[in-house]
Amino acid sequence: MAIQFLAANIVAALIATCIILIKKLFAKHLSPSIQYYLWFPVLLTFWIPFLPLYNISNRLKQIFSFLSDKSAVIAPLSKKNVSINSGAVNIINDFSISVERNVSPLISTIFLVVWIIGAFFAAVSILYMSFKIIKLYRTSMPVQNKQINEVFLNCKNLAKVKTKVHFRSSAFLKSPVTFGIVRPCIIIPIRLISEHNTDELRYILLHELHHCKCKDSIVNCITCLTGIIYWFNPVVWYIKKEICTDREIACDTAVLNRLNPEEYISYGNTLVSFAEKISVSSYAASSIGGTRKQITKRILNIASYQSQTPLKKIKNTVVFLLTCAIVTGSIPYLSVNASSDRNDISKFKEDNIIYKDYETFFEDDYSGSFVLYDLKNDLWQIYNRKNSIKRIAPNSTYKIYSALCALEEGTITPTDNTLVWDGSQYPIDAWNQNQSLKTAMQNSVNWYFNFLDKKNGYNSMQQFFHKIHYGNEDISSGLDRYWLEASLKISPVEQVELLKQFYTNEFGFNQESIQAVKSSLLISSSDGISLYGKTGTGNIGGKNTNGWFIGFIETRDNTFFFATNIQAMDNATGKNAADITFSILDKCGIYPAALEPK
Repeated sequence: MAIQFLAANIVAALIATCIILIKKLFAKHLSPSIQYYLWFPVLLTFWIPFLPLYNISNRLKQIFSFLSDKSAVIAPLSKKNVSINSGAVNIINDFSISVERNVSPLISTIFLVVWIIGAFFAAVSILYMSFKIIKLYRTSMPVQNKQINEVFLNCKNLAKVKTKVHFRSSAFLKSPVTFGIVRPCIIIPIRLISEHNTDELRYILLHELHHCKCKDSIVNCITCLTGIIYWFNPVVWYIKKEICTDREIACDTAVLNRLNPEEYISYGNTLVSFAEKISVSSYAASSIGGTRKQITKRILNIASYQSQTPLKKIKNTVVFLLTCAIVTGSIPYLSVNASSDRNDISKFKEDNIIYKDYETFFEDDYSGSFVLYDLKNDLWQIYNRKNSIKRIAPNSTYKIYSALCALEEGTITPTDNTLVWDGSQYPIDAWNQNQSLKTAMQNSVNWYFNFLDKKNGYNSMQQFFHKIHYGNEDISSGLDRYWLEASLKISPVEQVELLKQFYTNEFGFNQESIQAVKSSLLISSSDGISLYGKTGTGNIGGKNTNGWFIGFIETRDNTFFFATNIQAMDNATGKNAADITFSILDKCGIYPAALEPK
């Protein structure tokens, strides 16, 4: 997850930089308000990784696939890194290829600790400013002067602010501030009351009331939170600073829209009088004051102010829509959680799910789940609901659908599916020969299915996985490795659902293709009971960390679909997942232990 977040952060920074360049390129054609509003999609870019966008990220081909999950790369296939786990010969062979993590758990942990420390100090800084504002509010007093209150109400009506706004004064303040989301509050220096400069006070109140009207306090909060999360990102530092400036310029422009042209100079003079008098951080509250550089930009904006023309409004709309389109298109590359490891079984009715306790069948070192579906009675049995809907790499279980895709594409046919071995020496003897679909499935021959996938082509494979809704449908990490602890993920519940759809041919494939794949999955048949299945093992750094056994059982009057997954630091193999499955099925009376392949 740390690597995914870092990759998403880089992409977000690139997209934000692109939008910043668009702002600068079209600056002369954009109104101050739209320049401020353009920061909203920029901020959204940095929040997309945390949004629960489940399937949208997989509907577009990932342009930045080099930034997708690169945490694993295929190690050279050798006897050293090949784990061979066999049940019966040519029945439940479970061969796994080791993959190596580029980023060790230690480095990920260090990254996380450093991030937490940085975020903590960033949060403390913001909280300190917030406490200063709270203290300022508590030491302030409601404005009692009737003439000042009358000016305030007139300005509120002129700015068309309907929300209740608290109006207070403080002797500990040099520049007016506005804060508060639910109950906005404007606090002015007490000297403004004693001096009683009506024009100056009017300009100030119009400015601060516009902050209330635009809910700028909400933007302040989002900006602060973004700064905490991305404290290490210089692009975010720049964005925070520019948002403050553009916010004040947009507010100035809104005030100018309410004033007569002869008042523009007086308004500008008011800004100058408050230059660098800001008393609290502008990230925590909005203020008419600011730094000398910010004031200079604002004075230049006032000097060049012109009302918007219809053409400029059209330009503003086009640029804003372009920016939104860029951000929307970036969703597939930004979402850390987008369908990668989560699933939703809310479509199932609770009255057809039985949650079982099969913990005794799973060794202490295993974190696992078991899912069983009774086709005749439309009944689910689930052990460990949380793990049963968690998406993880399918490993060799994907080969069921790789074969089905190849049959549908015509790469192979039900009667002509033998591929000639090219003579390359593999450490698994069963791989060093010509392979039919049946032998390739039984011996989990990687080169056979890699050939099928490449022959089908990336686009055909992607469309196929979209059509059957295979887990997160993401093969962006490449045809050589998408199923090996990489981009493709699927949950045990989805495995069972997909097997049922395959078996009943809900997708309308050629029935001969279905039958050919089904035949290749046959493990045993005896006493009117037929067992079909496929194992899969995920091996990382020489350790078997992810074991699958999925399939279905045909009896004389019913069909049962199952998926077992186990995970551990080591020894989590497809063979061990199969042993657990047989024990549970025997207890359920579905597949007697006497029929278990030996």
